[in-house]
Amino acid sequence: MIETQHVMDMIPNDLIQRCLEDHRSKQTNYPDMNINFPEDDIIKEITSYASSVLGRKVEHRSGNYYSHTIPYLPHTDWFSHLDNNINVLIPLEYNCNPEAEPYLVIFDQVWPHNGVTWCMHSPVLDIPINTGVKGYPGEYPIPNKTGRGINPDFWWKYLSWIPQHLFRNLSGEAYKFEPGSILIFENKKIHCTSYYEGVKTGLSLRFRYADI
Repeated sequence: MIETQHVMDMIPNDLIQRCLEDHRSKQTNYPDMNINFPEDDIIKEITSYASSVLGRKVEHRSGNYYSHTIPYLPHTDWFSHLDNNINVLIPLEYNCNPEAEPYLVIFDQVWPHNGVTWCMHSPVLDIPINTGVKGYPGEYPIPNKTGRGINPDFWWKYLSWIPQHLFRNLSGEAYKFEPGSILIFENKKIHCTSYYEGVKTGLSLRFRYADI
């Protein structure tokens, strides 16, 4: 299991601006999520930063830019055919209500199979790149269930856009979506966006260790 690492003030502003210009210059196949794909030179630079944080060389496998105004539901991003178990998140920009700023919530529990999105209190959704499934993570056979409801203060601060009882059997931490930072974590871990009001843009790349 890869230890989650959140390093502040690591990604230089000129690289962030290049990413934003690259992202804005491209059309998207997924208008609601505004997804498109970075140039090779940007991937190489991010790869170098990720290798530095992890202390091991990594190899790029997949990933994309994204911009959205609606929080992401709980999901995972690992796919066996991509062998892409390391998530590297680069926050690029956000324009949000300062009383509802964005965080990424990473739960302690994992889904050891190919990536899915739990649709929680919504009908099963047709989700690009991933597979929507009904219900919530805690009713599935995930390892390390807590056997109790989520911490109510944590739910209220970060996750109140979804009914509290749907986070039963989960525990986790929230990480500020802050441009200049780099967040690296095991992408079999269940994760989702906090409640926020506004728009945020980021780059999410997936890697594997190059020496395995």
